[in-house]
Formats: sequence, C-alpha cells, structure tokens
Amino acid sequence: MVVTADNHLGRHYDRMFSHRLEERRAWLRAGFARAVEYALEQRAHFFLQAGDLFDIPEPRNLERQFVAEALARLRDAGVRCLAIGGNHDTPRARNSRATATPQATYARLGGLRLLGDRSTYPASDGIGAQGEERGEALTLTLSRGEREPIHPIDSEAFDVDGLRVAIGGMTPDLTQPAGSDPLEGVVWGPEADIALLMLHGSLEGHVYPGAPEPILRRRTVEALEGVDCLVVGHVHGFAAFSWGDKMVLVPGATERMTFGESRGRAGFAYLEMEPGRVVDVRHVPVETQPRLQTEVHTSEFAEGDPAEILMARLEELCDPAAMVRIALKGPISRHHYHGLKLRELSTFGASRSFFFDLDTTGLRVEDEQRVGIAPGARLSQREELIRFAREGWKAATEEERSLIEEALQAVLDEYQ
Repeated sequence: MVVTADNHLGRHYDRMFSHRLEERRAWLRAGFARAVEYALEQRAHFFLQAGDLFDIPEPRNLERQFVAEALARLRDAGVRCLAIGGNHDTPRARNSRATATPQATYARLGGLRLLGDRSTYPASDGIGAQGEERGEALTLTLSRGEREPIHPIDSEAFDVDGLRVAIGGMTPDLTQPAGSDPLEGVVWGPEADIALLMLHGSLEGHVYPGAPEPILRRRTVEALEGVDCLVVGHVHGFAAFSWGDKMVLVPGATERMTFGESRGRAGFAYLEMEPGRVVDVRHVPVETQPRLQTEVHTSEFAEGDPAEILMARLEELCDPAAMVRIALKGPISRHHYHGLKLRELSTFGASRSFFFDLDTTGLRVEDEQRVGIAPGARLSQREELIRFAREGWKAATEEERSLIEEALQAVLDEYQ
C-alpha cells in the first residue's frame, strides 16, 4: 500500500503574488504526483488517501483535473484507490442531506472509493465503486428489541492473492465538539485477514494541549478489535508507532505547509501487511520547496542601527527560490521600533526571495515614559497571550517550544 494525506492541493497564501501562487501550487501537485508515481513503480495493491486532498471543499478545475488524471492512471494499472475526506475538503454544513465533497465526483465515476461519504453510497445495492463487497453498518440491539446504528464504519472488502483485505474509513464530522473522541462508541469487526482503518484528526500526545478540535484517544484506539493498522491524516509530520496491538501510521503531508514544519521532511508512507500485522512501514520523502528562516532578538540591536542589522541578516538569508521568514522577538523601545523601517525591509525581502514573511508578533513595544501599568489600565489581550507563551517557551524543551509556537500562532489567528 502507498498511503498519503494532507496534500492540500490548491492552497492559497495571503500576500503572495499571483504568478508566485501558481508556482507554489505546482509544488503541492508535485508532492501528490510523486506518491502516485511511487505506487505505480511498486505495483501497489492499494493507494490510500487519508483526507485533505484539497485545501478547500470547492477546489479549482485545474486541481480537479490533475487528480482525475492521476486516479485514471492508477485505475488503469489495477491499483485500488480509497480515500476519506478531511477537515479542509469536507463541507462544514451538516444536516439530514448528504454533503457534496470534491472527491465524490471521482467516486461516482469509479475513480476511487470514498469511504464515509453518504453522497456516494449506491442507492440500489451494496456494491462499491470497485465492484466488490461493501461493509454493512454495525447495529446495536437495545433492551426493548429495537436496532439502531452505532457510529457505523463504512468499509470495503477485497480479495488480494487469496487474502481478504478490509479497509474502513470515517470522514470527520466537523460538528463534533472540541475534546470529543471520534472513535468513542465505535465498533468495527470486519471478517478479514487484514483490516485497516482510515481516519482524519488529531491524535492524543501529538497535538498541543487545549487544541480546539476532536482528539483520537489512545484508550479508544486500543479498544478497537480486529484492526491491524490505523491510518491517521491531519498531522503533517510522519510518525509510526504502536498503541496496544495496533500500528498507528501518520503519513504526514507531501509538502511543508508552514514555517513551523521546516524541521520535518515531507512525504508519504509505504506499507506492507500480512495477516494480523504490519511487516514493513517506511517514510518516502519528497522534494519540497526550500524554506529559510531566522529569528532576530531585539538584544542584538544594542550593537548598532536596528534597520541596518536587520537588512544585513536578510541579505544573508535571501534566496530567489526559497520562502523566507524573519521573526522579530523581544522588547523594543517605541523610538527603535519606528526606526526598524519594516516597510523597506518587506519590500527588499519580497524582491529577493520567492516569498517573504516578516513576523513581528514576538515584538513587545515598550513606552519609556510609562513604568509598569497603572491600576485600571486596559491590557492588550494579544500582548498578554504572547507574554504567557514566552514564559512557557523559556522553560520548555526543543520539541515543546515548537508546539508552543504553533499553539500561539493558532490562537492569534483565531483571535484576529
């Protein structure tokens, strides 16, 4: 199996020039294309996509056509394609009517089996897009004799070289409250030699504390019976580990989406399984667009003119092919702040790099004429958030610091 997720095709970037945006989106398509090529090279039995194939529920025709051509190549080569939706490419409306996802078009035309999407369920029989048996919804017998579904797992069963392989999937419910567990109460007991379940969401221990979203808990994963491997999209860094008797595989993203992901390597996963266990799992890295970043603390400005110091650092960093970021952090006087010449710095960086981001959220402007805060004075919520995060950052490990930075940015983006 070749397993991919979080391709985010068609992603938009604020403040990026239109011609640069087209080049950036080409990088995103290249990551997904490499996963497809690898599946063809390895003659894989399955190609699995665990959500966020697209960055929005209504992608551009260019991305739609690109995916259609890729799926057609896989189908012609006999590679079975299955997918689930993600939090980005699943419409947020939730009611009695089935929502229309961009992947549903391919499912209706036999290009892939979209698991967990009611809009693609056949109306007359239980045959899936691949022409093989589709799993039935599980039911619970109540004390008064009634039967009702309990979080059914949509699944497909295949006969592969004499082995029965069951693949199930759940598209995320975007109405679930933060902190809830999508697997709570879920039971899946496929009669198969190999069983794999795909989900899209945050994993306990792999997300910053207090994340405002549902979280897959370790105890519920371990309680699932009959599942050999759990594939989870949404987390952009590759990971493979065991929870109980199950392998948990996070394929990661096929491109680095933010500067906070610069430490990891983008790619997808190659997976080999035999009855009851995973035989081999490996991360297959892909070439990504260069990213360069640096941090400048205001204490460095004591050595000379702040604007000249920043310009010198930027000249060392700039690369016409790279996405470049400079983060300014620390206290600074109002006088020195106005002397930073941030507009000139941004113009200079934009002209000498593929994309330039000047991050000033870490700056704390101090008023020399005010000592402390007078009783009853208004506090800046944004500044207090940054101060609180900075205090935790000082005492944190390197890995924790990365999580704190991501958490702070998520909170500030939501606050705006």
